[in-house]
Amino acid sequence: MRKQLMAGTALVAAAMLVAGGAAAQDKKMMKPSISVNGYHEQMLSAVLEDDLNTTSINPPGIDVRSDTEVHFNGRAALDNGIKIHARWELEGNTHTRHRSGDDENEVENDADRTARNVAAASGKPSPANGDDQIDEMWLSVSGSFGQVIVGSTDNAAVKMLTGMTGAWATNVGQNFHFNSESWIPSAAGTAGGRFHVMHDARIREHGGGGDSEKLTYISPKFGGFQVGGSYIPYADQDKHTTHDIDLGRHDGMAGAVSYTAKVGDVGAAVGAGWSAMQGAGNDDDLNEWVITGRLDFGGGFRVAVAHQQTTGPDNLKGSVTEGGVRYTVGPNAFSLVGSYGELENTQASYTAAKAAYRRTLGAGVFWHANFWTNRSESDTGVENSGSAVSSGMTVVF
Repeated sequence: MRKQLMAGTALVAAAMLVAGGAAAQDKKMMKPSISVNGYHEQMLSAVLEDDLNTTSINPPGIDVRSDTEVHFNGRAALDNGIKIHARWELEGNTHTRHRSGDDENEVENDADRTARNVAAASGKPSPANGDDQIDEMWLSVSGSFGQVIVGSTDNAAVKMLTGMTGAWATNVGQNFHFNSESWIPSAAGTAGGRFHVMHDARIREHGGGGDSEKLTYISPKFGGFQVGGSYIPYADQDKHTTHDIDLGRHDGMAGAVSYTAKVGDVGAAVGAGWSAMQGAGNDDDLNEWVITGRLDFGGGFRVAVAHQQTTGPDNLKGSVTEGGVRYTVGPNAFSLVGSYGELENTQASYTAAKAAYRRTLGAGVFWHANFWTNRSESDTGVENSGSAVSSGMTVVF
């Protein structure tokens, strides 16, 4: 049934494309265009405290790091109003990725993915594929029917809910999810990255397939409501050979529903999402869900929260809750974000918080300063806690 539904959506979009092409036979067609943009960020950091009891990690007093991406965007428009957008993201750093974090990220449509480009304000999640030269690569077809996206990119739940999710919606400066453990190593081992909503938690990287190839449909908004769904054939990214269902999670689905409204000076957004993938071979299926909420008050205040739950398999059952507050005045932005996650069947847990300040220095130029702290515990009881400071400048092209 999953495959039939998504195949039907793809066939409808294909039929509209053919109709648009036929209508254009007697008219002069505009040649597709391509644009290039991206960002460059340089950062300095200092670890103030790190209690991890190991001789294998000795963080330097001062560290220098960078994050760079180049984005290629190809666009075309048909006579019937249908728009086509193709995108490739080239990594400038293939072994270290530290995104900075942003505000408004709802559905990616044919407008420039500004939230993704504005690194000092980009909340769009992206997996830490440190050795993957090309990050996302996809093609979308959009019109009055909504948007169909095919390729290596995030699932519908991530695209629709990120902009109203806890720290993603309130973070300023460096990205809370991608950088907390890079400054103070987590003792939670392989469970560490699972304690961030919409990051390596299963709704995105594991159950949701991360940037693996997928087919996604996102509807237009009707009275503030919007729905979307994705079909993920295989969880591995850049998989261009026959899939072996005994070796990896497969035949996954993800979906979301959201509602936005405004009453007076207060804007509200709520959403719920889920994902499920069949396990490899005899492995248990992976299931999860997430709920999100955001309030925007007059005067530049924003509050957002989120809760994510994994219900299977047994060794991954757990939850993570996060929230944040942001205040923006003129070129200045301040935020305080935090999260707590734990696995049900072990002692593994992770608590993190960050305070940050960001200033807009000019068009596309940002400076930010961040204070980090976290505490973690592994499934065997090994603990670590620490704090760090970081600062950086981002130029967005």
